[in-house]
Amino acid sequence: MTRKSLLFHFNLGPVPTSYLKYGLSLVFMVVGAKMLSNAAFGKVIPTEVTLLVTALLIGGSMLVSVINGLLPKVVAAKEAIRGWVPCSPEKPAKGEDLSVVKR
Repeated sequence: MTRKSLLFHFNLGPVPTSYLKYGLSLVFMVVGAKMLSNAAFGKVIPTEVTLLVTALLIGGSMLVSVINGLLPKVVAAKEAIRGWVPCSPEKPAKGEDLSVVKR
């Protein structure tokens, strides 16, 4: 199955990957540092540790991307429920004079 068919099958929208490029750049830095340290000092960093760090970096960057992608939607949904448009003046309270609007 392809990624697109999986997303369609589970009824998921496009997965945000805005922070994935930063996670992958950190993975390349970790792998490069491992290669340099193992070449200079012998096998000092085990492969298992590097794989764990790589999985944590990629998984963490995907998690941050998803959270960051969902957060504005949740905030916008809460504001829509209240009926407030961002950057607009506050609604007057019940019983407050409508001719005087606070800025």
